[in-house]
Amino acid sequence: MKKTLCGAQIKRKHSIALSPLVFTLTLAFLWLTFTGYAQNFQQTGTQTADVFNMDDEFGTSVSISGNYAVVGAPEHDEDVSGGNNVSNAGAVYIFKNDGAGNWAFHQKIVSPARNISDQFGGSVSIAGDYIIVGANLAD
Repeated sequence: MKKTLCGAQIKRKHSIALSPLVFTLTLAFLWLTFTGYAQNFQQTGTQTADVFNMDDEFGTSVSISGNYAVVGAPEHDEDVSGGNNVSNAGAVYIFKNDGAGNWAFHQKIVSPARNISDQFGGSVSIAGDYIIVGANLAD
């Protein structure tokens, strides 16, 4: 059985976004990992992030490259240390695959210039050693 990180997001609009290699299911603060082919998926793990509010929009954007997955939470308020609240400044979570199909939290990043409603993490992309993060409402 091929092991892959799978993802789709079920959020306010109750829509599911799918791509050929990715199927993620995000409910509240939960990130579920599945393996399998076509219609035969089995849950193999669960990942969570230190997202404290449903309104953080964890999972709004997801990108995978190699052994790394990047997940945006554009309405997250806390900085890397969990303090210094800035309303809807946003954050990005990085998860790493150990090569055996297990994903674990690796790092949380925030914008160095956090402002109210910047929505850092509204869009994310990873390619090799590079991560690009959009801040949808930054000035």
